[in-house]
Formats: sequence, structure tokens, C-alpha cells
Amino acid sequence: MGLEEQQFKPILKQFPLEGLTLSCDSFGSGHIHDTYLVTQSTGQRYILQRFNHLVFTEPQKVMENLQMVLNHLQMKAGNGDSDLQNLSLVQTSSGDPLWHDSQWGYWRLFDYVENSFAIDKVEAPEQACEGALAFGHFLAQLLDLPATNLHITIKDFHHVGWRFEQLREAVNHDAQNRAASVKMWIDFALERLEQVSYLSTLIDGNQLPLRVTHNDTKINNILFHKKTQKGLCVVDLDTVMPGLLMYDFGDMARTFCPEGGEEDHTINFRIEIFDQMCQGFFLNDLKDMITPQEKDSLRWGPWLMSYLMGVRFLADYINGDLYYKISYPVHNLDRAKNQLLLVQEIEEHSDQIESCIQKRLL
Repeated sequence: MGLEEQQFKPILKQFPLEGLTLSCDSFGSGHIHDTYLVTQSTGQRYILQRFNHLVFTEPQKVMENLQMVLNHLQMKAGNGDSDLQNLSLVQTSSGDPLWHDSQWGYWRLFDYVENSFAIDKVEAPEQACEGALAFGHFLAQLLDLPATNLHITIKDFHHVGWRFEQLREAVNHDAQNRAASVKMWIDFALERLEQVSYLSTLIDGNQLPLRVTHNDTKINNILFHKKTQKGLCVVDLDTVMPGLLMYDFGDMARTFCPEGGEEDHTINFRIEIFDQMCQGFFLNDLKDMITPQEKDSLRWGPWLMSYLMGVRFLADYINGDLYYKISYPVHNLDRAKNQLLLVQEIEEHSDQIESCIQKRLL
């Protein structure tokens, strides 16, 4: 379902578009913003988004980060051997990256990346390699952009110690009287305090350099080329902010490697997918540009991000499903089980995971 002319006309007139708008149709499967594909009579196409300021409560800071990153990537364009394209943001007629109106909300416009497609699940090792290659190149291009130049738009987003405390608070408060029914999963999470403490010390201890990171490295945040099947563009940059390399590496493993997604009962951490993910991630110069401490931290990434998401889903279920949208009463509990079982799988594959990383770093 798209927007009717009386709806999109006052929005699109804020942008310097040529020709008439023929359609404005719903597009993609994102859960945060409302996204539309705009087609002009000239043949030009755009992505129009209604920016969700309830999730990202400081839209201007998000857009300042986005512009800074896109400007930096544009300066680097043509300096490497990658065919990756960069997102192109269309400014409003007054030169702003975002248009806001009290009636219509916050809106922004991107050039549509032609000849592209997205996937929601890694089905083959080649896709893992190509997706990781794209994310690796993206991060390598941003290594010389000082992370402190960017705003922290979501505080403690990947801080496992803070998420651990959120779970304990949820259990102690137990607003919906759900804690007793999920004691097994609470115990599973809380029994891993030693790992949480170690990683919290690592995160807080200034041992790892702060980088500009994507922070949401799912496979569907890569657009692939319809003809070549190669990575074409890294998208969904609203979470780009200061972070640690192990976050992005770990989130790739968390989302690329399980046989099933977050909603599935089938976990099965596919080590062959992980191996190809590692190969793609280090096919560029990234492995020669990061510190020994960062390289060592990567082995923790898959565990960290899977555990963190399991704890977040579990805490939200105990709290009464306040944060994540659900489709049925135990949806968040099923998500939590999925991620905590993935933690167990990763623990069982820890030697193979470390071996794959070391092999690709040589």
C-alpha cells in the first residue's frame, strides 16, 4: 500500500524533483521507518522515508552522522578496487537533509539504487562472503574518520554489562509475573556473569580503538547487484556511530550463520558460512589496518552479540513486551530462546570460530 497523491504531494514538493510523480508505493520490509519507492515521469526513482523519531529521538544528530559518513565515503570513492556504490541523499529545496512538519512528521529522500536486490537470509557461502566483503570495505573506508566526530545516538547500544543489569532489573521488578515461568532462561543468562564482566571491562577499558561502526550488520542491509550477485551498496546507516569492530563482526556472525533467523526454532551455527564470512571480511586491507588487540577481540564478537540480543529479548518479555513489536504472546520469549541457544552453539564451536578467524588473518 502506498501514499495517495494528496498525501505525498505536499511532502515531495519539498524536494527539487524533475517531472511528475507517477507513484509512491510501499517498499521493503523494514520495521523502523515507513519506506516508499517514488517513480517520476522522467524515469528517475527515489526512496522516500518517514523517519521514526520515536525510535531515534534525536533525528538531527542521526542525520549529521549520516551526512558526515556519506561525505567521507564520497571523498574515498574511486580510491580502491571496490565496485560498491554509496547512498546518495537528496537535500530539500532549502538544503536540509530532513524535512519536518508538525502534520506530516520527519521525511527524507534517497536516490534509488538501481539494479539492486536484498536478501533476508544467507542461503549460500558465496552470499556470506560477498556481504562480509561489502561490510569490510565499508568499515575500512571509515577507519580514518575520527569516531569522536560522530554523535552517540543510542547510548550503551551494545554494552553487554548494561544489558545484563537491565535483565536483572526486569527479573527483580517482574511487572507481569513472568519471571518464574522463564527461570531456566534467566539462569542461563545470569550464569554467564564471568564472560559479561570480562567483556564489560574490555569495552570500558580503552584497550580497543573507537571506530565508526555500522552497528546493524544484517545481510539485508547489503544491496546486491541483480546481474553480478556482488555486493552493491551498504544501507540503513541510522545506527552508524562510534563503536567497536567486534560489534559489527559479531552481528554479522549472529545473523549470517544460523540456519534459521531470529524467529525460527532451528539454530545450527553453520561454520562453513562463518568461514566464508571471515574470508570476505578480510579480503580488503582491513586486516592490515586494525590493531592486534582488535584482532584478538573478534573471537568474542559472535558470542557477545548473540548473548546481548538474547538478554534484550528476554528482558523485554519479562517487562511485558514494551520495546519490540510482537505478533503473538510469547514472541519475544521465542526470540530470546533462539538467541540464547545460539550462544550455546557458539560456545560449542568456539575452537572452530577462532581457527577460522586466525586462518583469514594470516
